[in-house]
Amino acid sequence: MEATKSKNNYQYSNLDTNDFDLIMHETEKMYFLSPKPVMFVIQNYNLFEKQVSQGYYDKESYKMLMSAYFMKEYEWEIDIQNIQYIPSDEMAYTLIFESLTQVNDNVVVLSPLEKILRYKILASSRNLISIPLIYEGEKPELDFELLEKYSKDAKVMVISNPHYPSGRCFGEDELKKLGDIARKNNLWILSIEEGYELTRDGIKYIPLSKALNNSSNVITYLSPCKTLNLMDSTMGNLVINNKKFRDFMKMQLSDNSRFAINAIDVEIFNIFYSRIDIWLRKLREYVNKNFDLFDGYLKDIFGTMKLERPESGTLAFIDLSKYGYMPEELEYRILRNGKLTLKFGEEIEGNLQGKIAINMAYPREMLKECFTRIRKALK
Repeated sequence: MEATKSKNNYQYSNLDTNDFDLIMHETEKMYFLSPKPVMFVIQNYNLFEKQVSQGYYDKESYKMLMSAYFMKEYEWEIDIQNIQYIPSDEMAYTLIFESLTQVNDNVVVLSPLEKILRYKILASSRNLISIPLIYEGEKPELDFELLEKYSKDAKVMVISNPHYPSGRCFGEDELKKLGDIARKNNLWILSIEEGYELTRDGIKYIPLSKALNNSSNVITYLSPCKTLNLMDSTMGNLVINNKKFRDFMKMQLSDNSRFAINAIDVEIFNIFYSRIDIWLRKLREYVNKNFDLFDGYLKDIFGTMKLERPESGTLAFIDLSKYGYMPEELEYRILRNGKLTLKFGEEIEGNLQGKIAINMAYPREMLKECFTRIRKALK
């Protein structure tokens, strides 16, 4: 969240927010800094690049740590031979869609979905079949009937697990049912798995590949960038259980030296999978406490208004539809009267109309000011 003081238009990042002329509440990144070991690597990249030139660093070293991490934390056994470094999520999506499908093939996705994913599917001239989650009960549910119907003529199914932006963590039975649909219709499954570290208390993240016994039709994309708040970095790994496709991807990436893994990424992977468990625990505790505190705060200042808690991630949604404003008027009132910019549900694909997204990975003073300004705007 950034704020602008009216006096000299200078950008502040402190916690004294009540006299800011404008507060910009962002949903794509956290306010907090990355862990100190990660920051050290980024700030001293020349040291690590020198190790590369002198032949001191092992670009495969992190894979053992990554495999051990998922076994310890999530009981998912990953064969290190199945891990393939990928420079960016965009490259991963492009290679997967162009390799596994042809022009005008159908790709089934669970929506809402990230804009970059939608763009990559449409840019490759594939047909995007969007299956929205069902928002009827306490939490969004999978629409298996529609998934079954539209999977018959598709080539790839794309899910995010935990689901973004709803934060839904799918249970083992649900994941197995998705696997059954894919297997029956000869579908590949691309499972994008990020932010699983930030689950609510008592909620369990289950890797799709684990639930499906490392089925050969499952490709998993994993990246620590969002959790580490490295929004300028996009590197990650694909876990590809199918040897033929894994060899193909390795060949595609090895043909161009620009796609080779670098020492910085290796060091960040090493740190993430072995050295920041305390930082992660404290971050999860702080964010989860924010959900608890501001759920009560909402009831105090808004009465019956409810903070919709996801099962994972940092986004909370608040339904403002009962105030009766059209989306454009609601946005205008919050900007004009509240001096606040927010992300509205209409900007995200799916059944989120009339809702606003609040990023709970911010200091509590900032969140309190944000909610206070929303209240002021709705008077």
